[in-house]
Amino acid sequence: MSRRTIFAVVLAGATGVVAAAAAGAAYLGPMFGVLAVLPEVYVIAIALAAIVPLIYRRLPGARGAVLALFFPTLAPLLLYALHSGLKDWTVVLGLSFAYALGTIVVFRLVMGGDRGVAES
Repeated sequence: MSRRTIFAVVLAGATGVVAAAAAGAAYLGPMFGVLAVLPEVYVIAIALAAIVPLIYRRLPGARGAVLALFFPTLAPLLLYALHSGLKDWTVVLGLSFAYALGTIVVFRLVMGGDRGVAES
C-alpha cells in the first residue's frame, strides 16, 4: 500500500467512527457520542477500513463500490453478534451503515480516481 492509501484508510476509518457516533448521538441519545472517544473503536474501525482498498483492487467499478459499502456495514454487526448476541441488532446495523457510508465517502475523496487500484 502506498502512503496515500494508508492515509486514506486511517482517515476514512476515523471519520466512519465519528459519523457513527454522531448518528447515534443524534437519533439515540448523547450516550452514543462516547463511541468517538474510545481508542479501541478506532483500532477496529481502521482495521475494517483497511479492507476497502483490497475490495476496490479486486472489483473495480460499481460492484466494488457496492461491496465496499456492504462489507463495512455487516462486519461490525457480525463482531457485535459474536461479542454480545443479537440483541438490538437493528441499532447496530444503523450505526454500522453510518460508519460504512462515512468511511467510503472519505476514502473515495482522498483517493480520487485511483481508489487503491494502482500503486502510486
